[in-house]
Amino acid sequence: MCNLALIIKSQKGKFMKNPIEAIVEWISDTPQEYQADIAFVVGYAMPGLPDDILHDSDKLVENFIACIKKYHSGGHKDVGFVVSFKATVEHLLIRKRSQQQHWEKTILEQEEMLQDEEIQSNERMKQLIMGMLEKLPQRQEDWIQICARWNEMVSNALDDNNLDLWHRSQMKPIEQKPVIISSLPA
Repeated sequence: MCNLALIIKSQKGKFMKNPIEAIVEWISDTPQEYQADIAFVVGYAMPGLPDDILHDSDKLVENFIACIKKYHSGGHKDVGFVVSFKATVEHLLIRKRSQQQHWEKTILEQEEMLQDEEIQSNERMKQLIMGMLEKLPQRQEDWIQICARWNEMVSNALDDNNLDLWHRSQMKPIEQKPVIISSLPA
């Protein structure tokens, strides 16, 4: 599925994807129950995003996307934002949620928590963890797909060549002023 709004023609006739629109599309195409996870985890760690976007849980995703869209122009700070966003998402989400072995560790940790005496004596907490364990296989499958979509998007819209094209396409050409050479005394 190709979104025509994502494609911009650069000055040299090559096509590129707008990285900000690609990020927003990735978030928007993510199942709704995971969008808030992304907004919360990345929003707290991401430089350049105001902390107050996280205070309104009803508008968390909407506010998060609005903040991302502010970096749409392709200027220096916008490219820096995209690079930082990419690194933050990959470090906090993709690295830990894209592979089976990380999920196995999560399952073991939750099973260990369930054996804790304090948890065993608290029926509400025990039920909460058991519910989380029951949902883990589906969450694992969903996150692996979300991460695969991220990696596909990164390889196109957030790769170095595309970021360079995006940045260059937004730069204004430098005006060259004529240089007047006056005659020098002999």
